Amino acid sequence: PAGWQTKLLSKTLVASTFGILIVAILLIGGQLYTWEIEKKVLPIHGAEQGVSEIAALDTSVNKAIQWVPFECFNSRLPLSLGYISFYRSEEGRALELFTRSLERRPLDSKMLVALAGTSAIAGHSEIATTLMRAGSVKHYQPDLFFDRMLTRLLNNGQTTVEDDMLPVLLNNCPGLADQYIRLTLLSGRDMHDVSSLLPEQPIVWLAYGDILYSMGNSALAEDVYLRSVAMAAMGTDNDTTPYEKVAERFLSSGQLSMALVVARDGIEAHPESHKMRYLAADIYARLGQNEMAEQEIYRAGMLD
Repeated sequence: PAGWQTKLLSKTLVASTFGILIVAILLIGGQLYTWEIEKKVLPIHGAEQGVSEIAALDTSVNKAIQWVPFECFNSRLPLSLGYISFYRSEEGRALELFTRSLERRPLDSKMLVALAGTSAIAGHSEIATTLMRAGSVKHYQPDLFFDRMLTRLLNNGQTTVEDDMLPVLLNNCPGLADQYIRLTLLSGRDMHDVSSLLPEQPIVWLAYGDILYSMGNSALAEDVYLRSVAMAAMGTDNDTTPYEKVAERFLSSGQLSMALVVARDGIEAHPESHKMRYLAADIYARLGQNEMAEQEIYRAGMLD
């Protein structure tokens, strides 16, 4: 009897191990399959897709979902379907799918922004603004869908919605400023409208100044740069980027005196910054004030 029990236990262990192996293979295969489907959806953001192309993608994703349930693997398949519905201008269906995605991954910044933007397009300003205030939006990395979503929002002419939502987004995620400003100007809104929506963050106004400068509006760009420096002076962080960029911009245009003013302001605000002192030394040297340049180099060396 003891031998019989041992054999039974051995067979049970083998069967259990085999079952676990099969389940593991299915899980890994399902995960790889969902990743492949998600990759197929990515090109949809890059250019306008035809009806037949979008339909083919829709079919692929739906086939995947027949094999891999929404809830498995924490996948982005519902998000992919939401994108497809968005490009079909089926905002109601897109909202449903983005919401379902967010329920599974509530901290996913892409899903948050997708749902917020689509809510704004559908006219749900309060929902969109609330979503944009979520802390995880700070981790959002600009992507092609953001361009397409924002372009549709701007072209829809829902200025009240965008005026409510977009400043919140930029305040939470200032890295989107460059894309937002360019697309807003392309949509036909004037510079006053753009500036009225920008949050009081130096990095946002630096991006605005760069865009104005690239458009040939150097006078307004310089005013915007100086405003970003003023914002930085009022801030409490240790970021010297606004001072450095603005001083370098004045340097590149040959305005040495203005560059020196900004550099000195940067040193006053951040006396421990060796970068600001090296920059000031460079400006002094260009102005022929070699003694001052040497002093700043010495002080920078002490801090470096």
